[in-house]
Amino acid sequence: MNSNQFESFEKLVKSVNEISEFYKITGDGCYMILSCFENDALDAFLTKISNFGRYKVSHKLKQIL
Repeated sequence: MNSNQFESFEKLVKSVNEISEFYKITGDGCYMILSCFENDALDAFLTKISNFGRYKVSHKLKQIL
């Protein structure tokens, strides 16, 4: 997070239908967001959250077990 606007960020994320799980975490990041977006919707969401800080996107390739 680039600011202390945690409540505003959380409110924004909770308002997005594509979000299935949302966690406050420890470690390298502040939050973990699990979601299912189409490409254009993901781009729009990332633009919105970039006002609050940096992000890292990881994508599931395949299930092993």
